[in-house]
Amino acid sequence: MLFSLSCRPFSCNPFSCDPVSVLIACFRSGNEMIKMAEVYFSEDKLEAAYILYMKFMTLHVEKLVNLRTPANPT
Repeated sequence: MLFSLSCRPFSCNPFSCDPVSVLIACFRSGNEMIKMAEVYFSEDKLEAAYILYMKFMTLHVEKLVNLRTPANPT
């Protein structure tokens, strides 16, 4: 046997995630996607631009609708 992995149980400290900061990070990621898509479009790399635009739409239309925020605690 070249190597062995020891299987030790581990535990993590509990943590909380602020939904507002998640929302801000998602919008920031979306803005970066749009910027990169515009760069690809200006370089005539239409397929790469299209893929980023579709990822942006998926993130903002499908995923963020289900995000729980303090204003929308469903």
